[in-house]
Amino acid sequence: MKQCFLNPRGAKAVLFAILIFVLCAAPVAAQLEYCEAGGGCGEYISSVQINGMTYNSICDGYSYNPDTSVSLLSFDSLLITIELVNADMNDQVSVWVDWDLNAIFEGYEEIFTAVGPGPHSIAYEVPGLYYYHETNRIRIRLCHDHAPESCGVTDFGEVEDYAIILGSGYICGNADNSGSINIGDAVYLLNFIFRGGPAPYPYCVGDANGDMGINVGDVIYLIGYIFRGAPPPPHFCCS
Repeated sequence: MKQCFLNPRGAKAVLFAILIFVLCAAPVAAQLEYCEAGGGCGEYISSVQINGMTYNSICDGYSYNPDTSVSLLSFDSLLITIELVNADMNDQVSVWVDWDLNAIFEGYEEIFTAVGPGPHSIAYEVPGLYYYHETNRIRIRLCHDHAPESCGVTDFGEVEDYAIILGSGYICGNADNSGSINIGDAVYLLNFIFRGGPAPYPYCVGDANGDMGINVGDVIYLIGYIFRGAPPPPHFCCS
């Protein structure tokens, strides 16, 4: 039986066809938009320590800190210490993590609540299933005289959001092991699928769409993510 392989020009043609299909046909994914939250200060959050990294601040009412350099793996301990200024026994602190990346801090994502001037410390085990995304978010809220809610603006207190990177140790979709996801990974997978090129190592990182296999669907998924803002590859491929 004659075995056929795409030549390099054929592989490029396949990639080009997939690229045109994704760019023209796939819808643009909406960016994550979190609910408005903030406070009028009085009492405020002066310092947050996340797994050994300390972030000091004055009261801004609301702040988002996208450049926090904390990376955690499945089942690691998320360690947070919160220090307050002007807080008393009527003040309450709550912490949420948007584990499922739907831009909603749901009830089960509230990992901590405490009353009093602090400092307050948290130790929480990272769940085993979630999505890899650099903008996965922690929300910390201080309120006066009532239990904090994840959304809304209050007369006192403060809200601080922090970015956190979650992963299994491998970047799903990073087929060529370059350390980031880019068009080279799509080319690498096409070469493996159609030309008998080397398999991704470990094999699981090539499963960009999380269907437990490697096929042209993973190439389409990667191109949608790279060029159209589609969701990132799920980070349970090597779990």
